[in-house]
Amino acid sequence: VFVEEQEIARHGAWEYLVTLRDSFVPEAWAFWRVGLREPLPTIALPLTPDVAPVPLDLQAAFTRCYDANYIARRVNYAREIAVPPFTPEDAAWADALLRGAGLR
Repeated sequence: VFVEEQEIARHGAWEYLVTLRDSFVPEAWAFWRVGLREPLPTIALPLTPDVAPVPLDLQAAFTRCYDANYIARRVNYAREIAVPPFTPEDAAWADALLRGAGLR
């Protein structure tokens, strides 16, 4: 864990969390709170101390990896296995999304 949970909790609630730690400045960290229904953020990815950070669209990277590796064929979307468990509203939203995609 890069950032202690209680430190992040001081900034408000979150469903999911993206964290980033700069290996050249170990005490420097960043985090983004992400809701289930939100796309993953674009983050500023540090490369080296003498090069400006570059934008990384995490949602685009995730989607490309998901599609390129045929993840939909490997995951049993009929099972309810979310960790942490979805709220009833989010479970209904996810079910409708999966049914619309033909995965349920």
